[in-house]
Amino acid sequence: MPEISEAQPSGSSSLAMDHVTAGTQRARAPRRSQEDVDRYLDAVPDSDCPRSGCQEKFGGNRADNLAHLEHHYSADALLSTHKVPCIWGCGKSFYFNTMNEHIAYQHLGFKYHCPLKEATACEWTGRRGKDTPQHLERKHKTCKDLWPEEFRHC
Repeated sequence: MPEISEAQPSGSSSLAMDHVTAGTQRARAPRRSQEDVDRYLDAVPDSDCPRSGCQEKFGGNRADNLAHLEHHYSADALLSTHKVPCIWGCGKSFYFNTMNEHIAYQHLGFKYHCPLKEATACEWTGRRGKDTPQHLERKHKTCKDLWPEEFRHC
């Protein structure tokens, strides 16, 4: 066990520091753009707004859905650090910045398909786009040459 010098904070050791600086930690994957993530999003049919009297629809476009939601909530709710009830009346409440995702997955049925669906007849679907790299790594590790460019860092 290496000795702890006075220059090091209590509870740390040079061994632990070497582990971090030696590059043994996995590098964080580059962030994919929303466009890259949505490329594998299955189309969802438009859905009527649950608010009585509203003629607008919710659909597969996140920006349009967010703009629609902004019509139904006060400016205070949009900027609030408090949760607001879901417009669908499901009994759940969310911070406004996460409401759109909740509606997309729970009420509109957003789901993502495998990027290799056509090439391998893979039938995997997931509720979150961020699960796609993990799926590729687990199920298609042997055919990385078929992976779309944005996943080849895995």
